Amino acid sequence: MDKKISENGDYALMRSMKSDIMEDEERKLENGEIETGHENSGPMSYILTETFRRQPHRKVGSFSRKLVAICASTGGPKAVAKIVPKLPENLGAPIVMVQHMPKGFTSSYAKRLDETSAISVKEAEDGEMLEDGHLYIAKGGAHLRVFQRRSSYYISITDEPARSGLKPCADIMYESLEKLDFDEIICVVLTGMGSDGTRGIGKLSEKKNVYVIAQDEATSTVYGMPGMVKSAGLTDEIVPLESIADAIIKATGTKIV
Repeated sequence: MDKKISENGDYALMRSMKSDIMEDEERKLENGEIETGHENSGPMSYILTETFRRQPHRKVGSFSRKLVAICASTGGPKAVAKIVPKLPENLGAPIVMVQHMPKGFTSSYAKRLDETSAISVKEAEDGEMLEDGHLYIAKGGAHLRVFQRRSSYYISITDEPARSGLKPCADIMYESLEKLDFDEIICVVLTGMGSDGTRGIGKLSEKKNVYVIAQDEATSTVYGMPGMVKSAGLTDEIVPLESIADAIIKATGTKIV
């Protein structure tokens, strides 16, 4: 059955979260009481010490193979809840996402988003095939990689050690995309502490055709991750939170029907 988005879908999602542990988790995140996904070290995954030799972005046709790869940390759950319900069911790309979140929380988080979104949202599972119009959220306490078999793309969930204290780690997700044959990879960097995603996107941009959208400082809870990717000279667009969904729709070449 097709899902419909109500005009107050974002509000309905956040109100539903108030009835469970997600609200408490978000409060702890913003108050600095916990570091979701961070183990034994700070949340910095990369300090800018090198210049990336990024390939110039190339425009591709509407029927090209595209992937959207999102990363977020502190403030991310609320930011994503304002973006995903605005995406159309016919979005012309699959989405993979790393949100720094502890083990046991990503499944309920994905279900809440799925209830108010036209696209399908779920916690990523090992071995499942990517489909357009689907969002796969990295499992808390595990890493997400993407691999290719012939002309299809699949998710790999791994239990390798945390990187720079992060598990899941966006850099690991982005580096797994280097060997895939997508015509364009749309990287979206949202609010978050630290710099996770910058090195992964930087290295990816040296080998693949990437388009990078970053959340602006004014609407970020913490301007760490989007600020760092901007400082590295990797951004194509810097937009406020309310414009990110439109930027993704445009970048994927999706026509609203």
